[in-house]
Amino acid sequence: REITYPPFQDQLQQLIEQYPNVSRDVLTRCLSVGHALLAPESKTLGLPDYPLHLLEKVLKILQMFPSTHPENVLPLAFPHSMCLTQEAQEPVASVLETFDLQRITEQEQIPSRLLTDSVLSSTMLPNAENEREVVLTINGDTSTVRMLGGNITSKSDTVTSSKPAATIEAPSSSVDASEFIPLPYHSSVLSSVLQLHAAGQDACIVGPRGCGKSTVVQQMANILGYQLEPILLYQDMTSRDLSQQRATDSSGNTVWRPSPLLLAAEHGRLAVLDGLHRLHYNTLAALQRLVQDREIQLYDGTRLIHHEKYSAIQSENQFTDTEMTKRGIHRIHPSFRIVALAEPPMLNTPQGQWMKPEALALMPWKEMRQPTEPEIVELVQKLVAPKHASTLHHIHQLAQLSSHVSSSSSGNLSSLNQSLSLRQILRIARRLDNYPDNLSLYQLVQDACLARFLPPLVKQSLDETLEKFGLTAPSPSLAAQEDNKTVLRCTVDGDMVTIGHTSAKRYQHNTSSKVPKTLFYDIQQHVKILESLLQDWQLGEHLLLIGNQGVGKNKLADRFLELINRPREYLQLHRDSTVQSLTIQPCVKDGRLSHDDSPLVTAVKEGSVLLLDEADKAPTHVTCVLKTLVESGEMLLSDGRRIVPSHHPLARQLQGNTASPD
Repeated sequence: REITYPPFQDQLQQLIEQYPNVSRDVLTRCLSVGHALLAPESKTLGLPDYPLHLLEKVLKILQMFPSTHPENVLPLAFPHSMCLTQEAQEPVASVLETFDLQRITEQEQIPSRLLTDSVLSSTMLPNAENEREVVLTINGDTSTVRMLGGNITSKSDTVTSSKPAATIEAPSSSVDASEFIPLPYHSSVLSSVLQLHAAGQDACIVGPRGCGKSTVVQQMANILGYQLEPILLYQDMTSRDLSQQRATDSSGNTVWRPSPLLLAAEHGRLAVLDGLHRLHYNTLAALQRLVQDREIQLYDGTRLIHHEKYSAIQSENQFTDTEMTKRGIHRIHPSFRIVALAEPPMLNTPQGQWMKPEALALMPWKEMRQPTEPEIVELVQKLVAPKHASTLHHIHQLAQLSSHVSSSSSGNLSSLNQSLSLRQILRIARRLDNYPDNLSLYQLVQDACLARFLPPLVKQSLDETLEKFGLTAPSPSLAAQEDNKTVLRCTVDGDMVTIGHTSAKRYQHNTSSKVPKTLFYDIQQHVKILESLLQDWQLGEHLLLIGNQGVGKNKLADRFLELINRPREYLQLHRDSTVQSLTIQPCVKDGRLSHDDSPLVTAVKEGSVLLLDEADKAPTHVTCVLKTLVESGEMLLSDGRRIVPSHHPLARQLQGNTASPD
């Protein structure tokens, strides 16, 4: 039998009763849009089914925040500008215009309706479990609302839970890439996500790489006191990987291990699903029950259910929490929320269109665009704080180049958009400001785009674009004269090391046996690379060496660590590498099987350098796990422990192992 939505009048009456503060006219027009796009005439146009159930949920924002314009709420339920082609958007825009709900673009806004959404303050309420009082300004009006949040009151406080996980403290990077700069547009996006959170909804932020999605979520967690649970998604991920995974305990028995998503659900954390666009649609469908009903059936026979349903079953049968656990029923924490991050679909290719009707019905959507050229300049200036006037000029050049590449219609040039993201621009700007006389802007952009490995047509487009912006390669004759002018050497003088023209202080430690010793000849090309590595190292960056087999990558890495006197842990990856092998290594002691920490965990504990060899050979899901460790300093280990940066609240817990501050 065909199950359809209730009639228009019944739904309208229900919305009027649910949201008495919203005018009947606004509710009528919003609901009319949904029913018009569900009409048989609209289906002949090939439009996906309009998610009326999401429309009912996002309209709660108008009840809680009367200053919000309804035309800004409708795209949260049906983001037609992202999921439809330009031709398919025309009938949707016509329907919105018919009911006077067309969205006003930033260029068309009048001064009285400019984006002024921002977050003014957040206060943890006493005598209230995980509740915050948040003050927002929306279109010039101030609104105060109570929201559920985490239990972190400040960065120095300890997160408490029913069963705290052991932690391993990771050294924090010298560069805080997640610092939130409250530009008007980014504050508006943050305000929209907080409004969805106040309405009890999860959200998915869709935007190109480097537009600031992760930073907005991190700021949301800071405001609401949430502990983030980062989950990096990949193409081959299955529904079982999202819920429970098979693992081996210390005795060698096979057990079910809860995934980070389940840990977030039980302990009331903010689960960040990074890369929703990569998931197969079957795996995406497995999230539907958890997102919409807050219930999930697990592979070991247990169930996680909504906290209200849990309390009803418990009170009806007079069960204790222990008895509920014995029966395999667990409670989902009321503060649990999901924020997904995704890249826009590629509408012209069947494989790239991942926003299908099943996905559109999952949760509300928030579109986030690439920063404009003035926004890039302002962000980089505030995050880098340049000391030289030449750096300011280079920042403007980088912003112009990035905006040109992102808006280009050329397929060759648009493929470089990810290589000139905001993160890369920040790295280049810091490098130019700290070492202005070393590499030119042209060379740094070439390195960021991996120009040596680009196809000929793409490299030609890059060179033509750089020349258009006044960035040209130095002539071979001048480069040869510079090379012959001075001879670069590596020298060690006491506790100082000098590579070429760059000096740094050597590391002092008591584990000299782990410092590599290698026979090395100071070839000029290699010394230049070592000097570049030292400069990036002093800027707090992780290092990636790319090259053909046999060119000396391992030799350079060992020589570099020998010069700066840093102990090394070595881990070689291969096609059979697993997440568990990154964490623990089986060994036999006194005839018994035991498990020791892997080189990765040992490096975190002792403050050593982890050398990952053959990183490109590892499966995708293994490198995805490493990506979270590199970007956020966090990683959930297969035995239940967690790696966290030194400023993380969990780092103060005494139950876990603490890493060296180095």
